[in-house]
Amino acid sequence: MARQPFADYLATKDESFHDRLVAIDAAIVRAAPGIDAAIKWKQYMYSFDSKWMNPVCMVDTTKKGIALRFTVGREMSDPLGVLRFGDSSLGTWDIAPEEKLKVADIGRYVREAVKIRKSEEKK
Repeated sequence: MARQPFADYLATKDESFHDRLVAIDAAIVRAAPGIDAAIKWKQYMYSFDSKWMNPVCMVDTTKKGIALRFTVGREMSDPLGVLRFGDSSLGTWDIAPEEKLKVADIGRYVREAVKIRKSEEKK
């Protein structure tokens, strides 16, 4: 498993986001054992076998909070109704600073995204 130190990514972010970013990273790693991670395109990306053009998800900060993006978002069930969609299949979970962070829910979404991504790779 190749993981660029998350501390390298945190060093590029406002300290007010650090605790939440660490919790999100931990939830992703728990939900997807063996996942690779690295800073790519100024985001922290998670992929298997370092396939950075087809990551499972990525995390970044915005002026409004944290963005947890799933590349297979349109295919996900989104039981919480939290994903925002643009023109692509990308689904973004916008996590506002005041929003209670639910790491179990993040893990559930990551596991679903991993399952979808792995089934696509088998095709």
